[in-house]
Amino acid sequence: MNEKDDDIIFFPEETSYKIGKTTYIVTSHYDESSESLPEKIKKLLKTEIQNEFYQNL
Repeated sequence: MNEKDDDIIFFPEETSYKIGKTTYIVTSHYDESSESLPEKIKKLLKTEIQNEFYQNL
């Protein structure tokens, strides 16, 4: 897959969530030496489909 500028997805580096009286600050990073986002999504979907399949046997 060729990367184009419109294929780039930006995620917030920091997000906060408040649950009850506690605020959680979640930071994110991406290891560029790791697999790409589409590859990760394919792998996650494949695993989820396999799990659903085996649960329904």
